[in-house]
Amino acid sequence: MATQRVLIVEPDQQTATWLSRALGTAGFEVSLAFDAATGHAIATSLPPDLAVIDLFLTQTGGVTFADHLWEGQSKPLGIVFTVPRDYVSQSLRERFFGLEDFILKPFHLPELIERLHRLSYRIHNLADVVAELGQHTGRFGNMQAARRMILTLMFADVRGFTGMSESRDPETVAAAANNLLEHLAASVVRFGGIIDKFLGDGMMTVFGIDENSADHELAAAHAAQDIMDNLEDTHTASLFTGIDLKLGIGLHTGAAVVGPVGPPFRRDVTVIGDTVNLASRICSEARPGEILISHDTFQALQNRVDILDIRETFMRGKRLSQRVYSVRLK
Repeated sequence: MATQRVLIVEPDQQTATWLSRALGTAGFEVSLAFDAATGHAIATSLPPDLAVIDLFLTQTGGVTFADHLWEGQSKPLGIVFTVPRDYVSQSLRERFFGLEDFILKPFHLPELIERLHRLSYRIHNLADVVAELGQHTGRFGNMQAARRMILTLMFADVRGFTGMSESRDPETVAAAANNLLEHLAASVVRFGGIIDKFLGDGMMTVFGIDENSADHELAAAHAAQDIMDNLEDTHTASLFTGIDLKLGIGLHTGAAVVGPVGPPFRRDVTVIGDTVNLASRICSEARPGEILISHDTFQALQNRVDILDIRETFMRGKRLSQRVYSVRLK
């Protein structure tokens, strides 16, 4: 991805200058304005990819300024509004709180950088995200009854995330977890998987829901390898500088039931069955940096993977030991 251009519109010159230097150090190309008129002029000559705008900008106000900025843009624009912590009223919370485009002053820099990275990712992958949502709706939107299917389940989990988190503030931890989950999700979507649920510092995903995805075991293996190969390039890795960030991934293939669960007022479509339980336990058995697969998944992959290790392990709920394979795609 090309270097992202960020427009900062911040009336406090000391804050603006500090923020400009910090974002420049973080790898962004920064343009700086202290007022709306200058911001408009810069945006016209150098259209930004992202903007950090003071919500209470003098002359126009941040929201009106952002609306005008949008009107002059020929490409998607990600915007983060900033507001002093002392000025957060109940009505302001109701309008903005919890959204990607709202952050409090004084800034917590890792959180702001993470918001910008996340906005940039979503803008540049907008077509893929929309297509995936459309596929998800098409597959599940009208599902009224459960169906039995042969699927490949993938669980991924960060090793030692709790320990990493203890020495860092909650904002940094949240930013790191969100960035990491986006990295995992991007690989899953790229290889045709469906995200069933996020699990704190990990997730459960499903391959094979689509009847056209006959080789779902290989698709899941590709997604797992992609996650492992690119983990060090995530922004999460930079937030945990000096920490050896590792994932454990478990895959299992088998019969499962796909369908709606829960009461009518809170119904989700999910995957249930022993296949899900076994995939989760295989993930728990995976060592840091390891892709661990069941014998059933290996039977489908065979010579398309290199075997790094084979072992027998007893898992909760199983009377007999289970053979698992530590693998890497060829």
